Parts: sequence; structure tokens; C-alpha cells
Amino acid sequence: MNTKDIGKDAWKYQKIYDKDGVLSKGGIQDKIEGTFEEYTKLGLGGKWKKYGHAFEGRDHIQEVVALKPSSILDIGCGHNEFCHAVRKILKIKCIGADIACSGADIVSPSHNMPTISDKEFDLITSFDCIEHIPEEEVDRSFKEFSRVGKRIFVKICLEDSPTKIDGSPVHICIKPKEWWISVAEKYFTLERAEVQGTSRFDPKEQRVIYNFPGDRARSLLLYGECRND
Repeated sequence: MNTKDIGKDAWKYQKIYDKDGVLSKGGIQDKIEGTFEEYTKLGLGGKWKKYGHAFEGRDHIQEVVALKPSSILDIGCGHNEFCHAVRKILKIKCIGADIACSGADIVSPSHNMPTISDKEFDLITSFDCIEHIPEEEVDRSFKEFSRVGKRIFVKICLEDSPTKIDGSPVHICIKPKEWWISVAEKYFTLERAEVQGTSRFDPKEQRVIYNFPGDRARSLLLYGECRND
């Protein structure tokens, strides 16, 4: 199948979910690189298995519920923790789409979801996913969001990530908040475009601390309605 249909970087996530290749994960506390077998021998196989289980939307469930969506499509869902949690609160259609994870309801790239009908979903959600999309696919992704949904609630990470598969980074579209807003506004009228703090691990307090040094921000939260023009 053409990479334009499955996504230019689909191979990365197919490898990660298949536990194939060499995964690099780095951070303040540790830096590890190796195959799944090598991770497992070190007693760290869980670090590999953890991919797709980050549940980045956990902190935003109540905000999403407050929007009273009649249906939700979660993009970049991984193993679908967000939809599972929402379904326990709202008795609505809530499904997840992911480029490669078998735990998703739909395996599809964000810019090409042919199995989904026009305006099938009230709200499109996405949490720390869109920065994984190649720059040339970002505009098409937002366009596809506007085709299949009426509203968006998306969080975009603005920082690089140390995670790599076979030496290739997973965060490949690192742009300032203004760039993301300009793309989103082509297809949505934004009611919210707010930055969230940068993060750092404080070894003394043994926890992550968020702050806002100048205009820097760790992530950008966008909420808006589809433009009808």
C-alpha cells in the first residue's frame, strides 16, 4: 500500500508495537537502548511494553465530559485507555484510531480515515499524538478532522522526545504554538488555544514540576468548532 495511504512514519509504530528493532528511551533518571529481548534480560521489558499505554488524556477527561459530546473519535489512541474511561462516564459512541496499535478500534493514519463517514463524530480528541505526524501530513490531518468531526479538543506536545526507534525520533514535528494555531485555524474556529507548562524532573522532590519560562510551553491545547466555509 502507498505510504500516502498508511502514513509516512507508520513503520516506526508498527515496529514498536511488534517489539521489533532497537528502541531508545532516555530521561533524567535513565537512558536505555536495545531490542525487546535485551530490555527483558535487564528486567526492563515493561518499559518497552509501556508504549501506547501513556493515557495522555487522563487529566482532561472531566474537561471533555463538560463539553457534552454526543460522540468521540480519539486520534492516536494507543491501547485506547481514554475511550475506555470515557465510556464508563458517558454512554456514547467513543472509539479510538491509531496508526498501528492493535488495541485501537480503527487502525488508520490521522490524515486518511476512509472508513469514517463525513461528520460522523461530534468531537475529535487527540492527546500528545499530532507532534508524531510528519509535517507534510499535518495539514491533511486537520482537514480530515474537519471532515469526520464537528469539533476538536487536541493537546500537542511542543517539546522533543528522547524516544527513538532504530535511531529515528518519534517526535518529528516540533513547531512553535503559532504554527500549530495557524494550521488548525484553516479548518476550525478556535475558542481555546492555551499553552501548558514546560516540565522538569526535580530530583530533590522526586516529581515533575511544570513552569512557564517566558513564552515556552510544554504543550498546546486547542478547542474549536469546524469551519463551514
